[in-house]
Formats: sequence, C-alpha cells, structure tokens
Amino acid sequence: MRWEENKPVGSLLPSCVEVSDHVAILPAVGSGLDEDKDYQNKFREAVEAFLGFSGTHHHDRDNFFRRLRTPLSRERFAALYFHRLLLNEAQRADFPADTVENLRNSVVCYSMIEWRGQYNLAVTSQKNKWFRDAYNFRTYKDTALDEAQLVRNTTRHLNDNRNVKSFYCTKPYVGAIVFDTIPDIIPKLYSFMWTCNIDMDLKKILVAPPEEDSP
Repeated sequence: MRWEENKPVGSLLPSCVEVSDHVAILPAVGSGLDEDKDYQNKFREAVEAFLGFSGTHHHDRDNFFRRLRTPLSRERFAALYFHRLLLNEAQRADFPADTVENLRNSVVCYSMIEWRGQYNLAVTSQKNKWFRDAYNFRTYKDTALDEAQLVRNTTRHLNDNRNVKSFYCTKPYVGAIVFDTIPDIIPKLYSFMWTCNIDMDLKKILVAPPEEDSP
C-alpha cells in the first residue's frame, strides 16, 4: 500500500489491498494526480480482478457484474453487499425467509412479484417431506408470491425442528433442502427487492409487524 501525506492511496487492485484479521482494507481511491476517481468503476475493476472475468459462465458472478456496470444509486450500491455471490451458506439459507418476513412489513406492489415460469406448488411440494408438510398446513395459490411464502414456511418449519435432539439440522442443511426444491428463489427475491429499492440489510430492519387495533 502507498501513502501520501499520511493518507493511503492507490488503485483498487489485489496488490494494493491489505488483509488484517480476515478483513480486507481498501486504499483510498486515486492519488489526486492522474488516477480515475470514479469509485464504482474502480470497485468493478477490483472485483473483476479478484473474482476473475473469463469466458467461463458463472451465473452469480456474471449477474453481480451486470448490476455493477449499471448506473447505481447509493442504495443499490449498498444492496450489492447482499448479493448471493457474497453470501455464505448460512446467510443464503436465511435470505429467502427473512426477505419474505421483511416484505410483510414493507409497502410494495406485490403485482411486481411475477417472475417467469409456471407454478404448480402441489407438485413442487412433493419433492421433499418438509415442503409437503408446509404445503399441507394451509392453502397456496400457484403464484410467485405464494411460492415465496411456501419457501418461508418450509424454512421456519425446519428451523423449529433444529432444537429437537433426534433431528440433526444445520443452516446449510436447511439451505440445501430449499435450493434443491426451488433453486432460483434467491435470485428471484433479490431481483424483486432490487427493483423495489427495498433495503436488504435485514438484520437492521427486520422488526415485528405492528399490532392490529382491537375491534
């Protein structure tokens, strides 16, 4: 890392990044002389340098790069932090259910939750015991919204059983069950949240819904 006037400077390249306690410390953007001060472009170049950008297709990486190349507001730039590419297994397992919980407390146009594909949740639920149990507990319509609700309810059903001594279940195991049954649920929900400009920092904004007034 280079320093000028007691301030770190340098391009956002792997050779300029310091790692301390498993945290990457990025240098300030540009030296004030001849370097590009466009932080979005510099960040994109850095990510491509770290993750690679070859002709090999990688869905999450390529989707991340496409979003990073579009004009971004501060909110959407922050939302990239929660892209599936950057989530670990436990975070991926939590993302769908936590997102559905958050949408319950958000003012959104649910008619926008119509991603491509046809739905037959009765058939989908038969792929796995846990999905079947959640599906049989209530009535679901064959819509994108109810598909998301089914994923949420299945995840909660699994998590409720995690404390049962005879049932060994980890978050990666929960995620494997969900994504084996509905593989693209995270990209669908992420795209919807992105389109609606909804804050994806669920740990910060996930709160209990307000209590209804008594009649």
